[in-house]
Amino acid sequence: MNYKILILTLVCLLFAGGLILNSTTGLFGLTNNNTIKIGIVFPLTGELSMYGASSKAALEYASEKINYEINGKKIQYIFEDGKCDGKEATIAFNKLVNVDKVNYIIGGLCSSETMVAKEALKGTNAIVLSPCATTPALKNTNNIFTVKPLDDLEGKYDAEYIYNNLNRKNIAILACENDWCKGIEKTFSERYNQLGGNILTIEKNNNKETDFATTLAKIKILNPELIVVFEYPEAFENIIMQSKQLDLNIKMYIPIFLTKDLVDKYTSELQGSYGIREANILNDSNLENEIKTRTNMMKVDVDYCASTTYDTLMILKNAIEKANSFDTEKVKKSLLKNDYSGILGLHRFDEYGNQAIANFKVFEVKGKELVDIN
Repeated sequence: MNYKILILTLVCLLFAGGLILNSTTGLFGLTNNNTIKIGIVFPLTGELSMYGASSKAALEYASEKINYEINGKKIQYIFEDGKCDGKEATIAFNKLVNVDKVNYIIGGLCSSETMVAKEALKGTNAIVLSPCATTPALKNTNNIFTVKPLDDLEGKYDAEYIYNNLNRKNIAILACENDWCKGIEKTFSERYNQLGGNILTIEKNNNKETDFATTLAKIKILNPELIVVFEYPEAFENIIMQSKQLDLNIKMYIPIFLTKDLVDKYTSELQGSYGIREANILNDSNLENEIKTRTNMMKVDVDYCASTTYDTLMILKNAIEKANSFDTEKVKKSLLKNDYSGILGLHRFDEYGNQAIANFKVFEVKGKELVDIN
């Protein structure tokens, strides 16, 4: 009798040990055959970590909607901090592909993060879906799918709207020197020049720049009709404050980063300035509240990365289930073949894996409101 009890005890311990070992997958009691590993490369720290936090919250929310399951397998996420930095993201992608043996990666959020995935994916069949990287350098890249329209589309739209609709023929440009800034500034400048516009100066700065006084003083002397600003939020705030100190009363056009919280903070300084966003209508009214609850963020910009992160997971799920396979070559063909209607509307990839549908809205700051003007 004691012998039987001993055997039964050993069996139970071994079974429990198997559960404990398998708990490292994040799915208690499931073997790797029952899971799909998805790598995540987001800026979890650094200047743009608020986009990483909101996108992670959106990903969690989307995962709960599908019970953390794709085509019968439970999702196991492996998070890496890309910090919106090429070097850090290189480490992250290499670890996910070569150590964790991940076949699917959502990220990076920034162009500088996502660009380095090209090298990391060499010799592998892994697929990367970036929710909001937009540099034209990602055009026609094998196995990297971009969910937001690339900047060659937005940059041309910006140039044409400023020249034709705003009737600004003489402008100045402020631009940082990372992958996103370089890509959109190049596309914008080329198109604006083609239209016959006059770019009085293009003032470039490194990503750590905080003192724009000399540059802004130069622009004030040139007296452009508009300043086009391709900068990240921290630099942009410095530009706003230093423009006020110099009494630089020239309106600005700010792609992407002109948000409601900035207008609330710098209401008088930003009057009459312009911004642009995608024209998609968010079809999930709960997303913003879910992100606020999960991150303790009082103000959330769901339009930029969080909403596309939500849709990115659903796009991947749809492609796998349409293919009825986890084989990356079959899933890649499914991504290219099948449209997906998400919370931001219809998503369609072109033959190279770039977002094929692009619609934009320009808005003007009036009081504390962002008022659509097209």
